[in-house]
Amino acid sequence: MKEYSAYLVLKPITDAQIRQIKSISENYNLNIDIGESHLEFEYAGRDSSRFVVKFLRDIAPIVGKAFGEVVCEIINDDRDNDFEFYQIRDGKLLFQTGKIVRGQERIID
Repeated sequence: MKEYSAYLVLKPITDAQIRQIKSISENYNLNIDIGESHLEFEYAGRDSSRFVVKFLRDIAPIVGKAFGEVVCEIINDDRDNDFEFYQIRDGKLLFQTGKIVRGQERIID
């Protein structure tokens, strides 16, 4: 299962751009909250077709640059979850993988 969490701060976009992004989100059945300077959404479930990533790729040229990132937590059966991080810069979607590295357990007195 994947859990996406997005809060992006946009440089101000026009009403036409907002309508275009809403239309793209509807094509992917993704519920978003968008205004002239923000984009926010959460999604949890299967994403075998990577539709959330495709949505982000499709809006990147419209947005141009966004501050913040989209975090995807990939929930594994062994509880050693993986992470994917997405950013929009220069009209392109950038991607990084990640893992949480835990230190040794300690007793708190």
